[in-house]
Amino acid sequence: MVVLMFADYAAPYEGNFISSLKHLENSIEAVGGNVIYVFPENAGQTDWARLAACRGNVFFLKKSTLQSILLFIKLIRRFKVDIIHSHFSVFKYDLMIKTAAFFARGTKYVRHMHMLYKNKDSRLLELVKRTVCSADCHVACSIPVYNSMKAAGLKNIETVINAIDFERLAVRDTPDKEGFARNPGDKLILILGYEYEIKGVDIAVRAVKLLNEKGIKATLLICAAVGSRIIADRITRDFGVFPDFVRIIPPREDIAAYYALCDVFVSPSREESFCYALREAGYCGVPLVASDIEAHSVPGAMLFKRGDAGDLAEKLCYTLTNDNTERINLQIKSIIESCSMENWCEILLKIYKKLLT
Repeated sequence: MVVLMFADYAAPYEGNFISSLKHLENSIEAVGGNVIYVFPENAGQTDWARLAACRGNVFFLKKSTLQSILLFIKLIRRFKVDIIHSHFSVFKYDLMIKTAAFFARGTKYVRHMHMLYKNKDSRLLELVKRTVCSADCHVACSIPVYNSMKAAGLKNIETVINAIDFERLAVRDTPDKEGFARNPGDKLILILGYEYEIKGVDIAVRAVKLLNEKGIKATLLICAAVGSRIIADRITRDFGVFPDFVRIIPPREDIAAYYALCDVFVSPSREESFCYALREAGYCGVPLVASDIEAHSVPGAMLFKRGDAGDLAEKLCYTLTNDNTERINLQIKSIIESCSMENWCEILLKIYKKLLT
């Protein structure tokens, strides 16, 4: 069994996603299979991808669509690919993959959905999209994603809950807390906010503003992998000034260091497919507060009404002034049970074998 793994992924760090693919590769090799990878052209600028390319099984798309299609055809034939498994694939990449697969009949296509499925406004465009993006198997990364795909009328859907590589969450270096707080003694509240509205950055800022007004001194840390300037500008526009209780901090590979730093982790998202950070922070023993959307259904997490900054402030106040031991223990237990890397790999292997029989 040879699997070509394509991922539209070019983040500066490997993160949990690439770590998951490595575990899956090990599982495939354990049953006598092989894996080759294809990433977008700009991924080749990252340190992790350049290092991976040295292994000889990592390739990057070309500048033009035609060249990329020819690359896929070449790889499918050269390595005798049985399955193409895509992640984060959008229309143009599906078009490349399906065109290449047409010239290599017998290759199966697994399309892994990591985002909620949304129909196009135009029926014609939706029909074209369905035709191009159709797969032998659609994999939903969570129950909310499965529900969105089912509601849209997609067939051949399998739900494989995202896994977490717990080993990468060992804290190797804990930054000085005082170096992040506005004032000594401030409570530190962490969010991941690379998308201003979807991730609810505005809601978090309003809530922490209310928290400070209540007399609970807190600093909001916004970790942004991209778009930090845009986020800062949006906050300034919405609030008239960039608040002194807000800090925008850069990403880091050992994200557990940030979790160890904070007093509470917040996911105020308006919508989510699956929130890795919420579960990573919960596993690391950080109290969780999140909006009441389906993707945030983690036992032990305290939920607030989506979009309601006042309710978030109240839940933060409660969390920061009460003992959270019972909640934290429940979080850790449920996350370990539901996000096992071994189970994730085992289920995907079963899907592969089913497609090839």
